[in-house]
Amino acid sequence: MQVNRGLFKLDLVDHHAILGVPLDADAKQVRKRYLKIARKLHPDSLRSATEDQKQQASELLSKLVNPAYEVLSQEKA
Repeated sequence: MQVNRGLFKLDLVDHHAILGVPLDADAKQVRKRYLKIARKLHPDSLRSATEDQKQQASELLSKLVNPAYEVLSQEKA
């Protein structure tokens, strides 16, 4: 589903929301939350999931979670 109205027209990504950390989170909190999410979305953790679910989790991890962690970890360093 693609939304092309309002703020969705802009190329904004809320990295804090993706990782679920407050705006004033320090580097330790960001890393802890990232590892928790990455562990849940990693294909080895999804043994009982279907191939489609594994693919979707892998895409979420690589396209949203990893970039959010990279940006926030650089900002907090």
